[in-house]
Parts: sequence; C-alpha cells; structure tokens
Amino acid sequence: MFKTDNQTDYKVYQIIGVDNTTAYYVELTNGITTVNSNQSIVVGDTVNSVNGLYEINNPEKLSLRDWFEKSDKYKGFYSCISSTNVCGNVKYIVDTTKGTAITINPDTKIAIAKSRDGLRLDDFKYVTHDQILTESKKLLNEGYKYTCNNISTSCEENDLRLITEYTQDGYTYVNNHYYGTNVTWDGLNYTLQNVIEMENYNNLTALDTHHYICLETGKKVCNKVAYIYGYNDGMIYYILLENGVLNIDTVKENMFKKNLNDSNAKKIIETWYELNLKKYSEYIDTDAIYCNNRSDLNNTNGWMENNSSIKDTLKFKGYESKENNLSCENITDQFSYKNEYAKLNYPIGLATSQELSLSKLSQDKLEFDGYWTMTPNEFNNKNSLMKAFDENNNNESIKANSQLALRPVITLKENTEFDDGDGSTTNPYHINVGEE
Repeated sequence: MFKTDNQTDYKVYQIIGVDNTTAYYVELTNGITTVNSNQSIVVGDTVNSVNGLYEINNPEKLSLRDWFEKSDKYKGFYSCISSTNVCGNVKYIVDTTKGTAITINPDTKIAIAKSRDGLRLDDFKYVTHDQILTESKKLLNEGYKYTCNNISTSCEENDLRLITEYTQDGYTYVNNHYYGTNVTWDGLNYTLQNVIEMENYNNLTALDTHHYICLETGKKVCNKVAYIYGYNDGMIYYILLENGVLNIDTVKENMFKKNLNDSNAKKIIETWYELNLKKYSEYIDTDAIYCNNRSDLNNTNGWMENNSSIKDTLKFKGYESKENNLSCENITDQFSYKNEYAKLNYPIGLATSQELSLSKLSQDKLEFDGYWTMTPNEFNNKNSLMKAFDENNNNESIKANSQLALRPVITLKENTEFDDGDGSTTNPYHINVGEE
C-alpha cells in the first residue's frame, strides 16, 4: 500500500512478481480487491483491420503471471493490452520489460518525403507506422528518406531527420548537420556564421573552411561548439570551445596555461630522486630548466582558423628530428624546481629530443628497447605522440601511452668537478662526494 502526498488518499497495489530487488505490481482500482490469477493478455505477430476494428492474428493468450515472466520476447508483436484479440485501439509493442510494454498506435501517420527544400518536405506522402513496417524495403527503394517525425511537412529546425534505414521499430535516422566558418558569442550561446548544411558528412572538403559545428545535431545556436581539426576512418576529431572562447588559437593557448596533473614519468623519477639523490642535493642545480616545448612547428597545422586541411595534425617544434633549437618559449613548458607554472617537486627531469640529438654520437648502444624524452611530437587525430629514442639511439615518435624506459637527468651546480669517467653509459662521470 502506498500513500500519496494527500494524507487521506491511498493507492493499493498487488505484487505479481519479484526479480532480485525489484517488485512488479498492478494497481487495484474501482473496488477490485485482488487480481485474478487467470487474468490474461493476448498478443499476436500481425493484425488485420475488420469493420473498423482490429483483429490480432495468431493470438497467444498469456496469464498475468506468464506476461510478467515472458514479456521480454514479445517486442514487435501487437496487442489489445487486454484478454481479447479484437479491439478498436490496437497497440504495437516497440519495447518490453518484465510485465510492461512500451506501445504505439500502428495507424499513427507521419509524413515522409523524397526531397526537401530546407526544412520543407517535397515529394511527400503520409504513411502509417504499420506501412513503415510492412513496406519498408519499398519505401527505401523509392527514395523516401526525409521526415519531421510527425504529420507536418514543415520541420522545426532540429526535427528534420534523414532516414538511414527502416527497421522493426520504425526507422533509424541522423539529424541534419550545420557547419560554420566561424562563430559569435552573445554571452550565453554561440551562433554559427556563414552556415552550410550537410547530411551525414557527405561533403568533407567543405570542412576545410567550415570547421565549426554545434555538438547537438540540427542546431545553429548552442552553448558549446566544436572546432573540427581532423577526420579519419569515419570519425571526426574536435576541440571544444566554451565560455565565450571564439577561436582555435585561444584554445591552444588555454590548453598549455596550466599543468594540473603529474604524468606517470614525473611521479616515477621524482620518487627515484627522493630515494637515491636527495642526500646529494648540495651538488644539484635547483635553477635548471627541463623543457617540453609545446610551441607550434609552423603554420601548416590543421588547427588553423581557415584554409587548412582537416586531415592535418597539430605538430610541435619537436616534430622535426633535425630541429636542434634548445630554446623554450612558454613559461608553462619550462619545468623547474622553482617555477610555479611548471613545478617540479625535485630538480630532476628527462632530456629533450634536441639535446639527445646533439649528443647521441657519443652515447653507447643501450641494453633496452628505448627511452622517453620530454619532447612532445604531435596530436595526430586522437593520439598524443612523444619523442623517444630507440635502442640504437634513433629519434622516433611514439604514442604517449606506450611503455618505454626512463633515463632521468639532473644538472650539476656550476664548478662541480668530476674525478674520472667520460660520460658514457658504461663509464659515467664520477663525482667525489666523500664516499667510498
């Protein structure tokens, strides 16, 4: 028994089944005090219209208990939702859960069309849901592919649908897509500018100049907008613009303003420092900078505002293996023990790709399968790539989620002297710290 918000108004239910922690029940109304265990529901696989009534074909009568237990398998059937197989309002079952059914009226009409002029349907006709089910192949072959999902032949802007397939439940569809060359912001929403419309990405070359799209399909005004910078194997790749940001250059700047999360590599080498080098801190330079330069390589990247191919990637200056410029332009890329914008807990980092390129001729062959640098390489669609050196000290680009070795580096204080060694892997420099 359940009580509503009205303190004197109660509703009474009879539980007809229990599944794990869920109880299924029916409401007792009109003075009924119990549900007859023989009460039944009739379902059938097809239906005929006879003298203004509907007749369920191949009827199967289920007790209320059986309906609770077996209803899952009756998706796509018809029912009067009663114990009779003839009624004036038949229902088509589009989904089921135990003891319940989501239904529609099979004679409900919608307009479907072969063509359109903007949001207006042309060369259209009205069909019932039953016709969609029974004539689906014919309708698709005849080219009926547009609908507003109702009887209207003039769609609201986000109700226009492109039918991709007729199915047992009716049809599947995609909304129309609108693309703009740029966007404006009114304080609440973005509005696409110089809009073109496309159906299901059927004109990808247009994206070279129309990069902007609302994430909600069928809309030209939205509170978040995507800037499409790449396309590959049927997938689009984008950067999200929100809170009034209007161009991709600002997005790129914002991406690198803060360093909020430690990488696994940073955590590992700082733990290693604490265990092995912390006691030698007086010899180590705390002003040293370890750079992961995220400056653009050039102006040919796909993440440009206009006139750029969506198949291009965002390339950083470390992309060119022959680039040996050791400068580090952005303060958020200058990792240091003393830099609050790119903070190291200890003065230790990884070498850059440029540093290793300059020094690799003096390095020995390594005994493992490669090691990371600090140098970002590119964003290639959905992949982030870093620079690394393989076992033969060749400069390569590797996905950031790959497993490679770490070779941490430190910077010695000025005037620190070494006793012997040549700096190679097999004969490293030896610093006299007064220990045996």
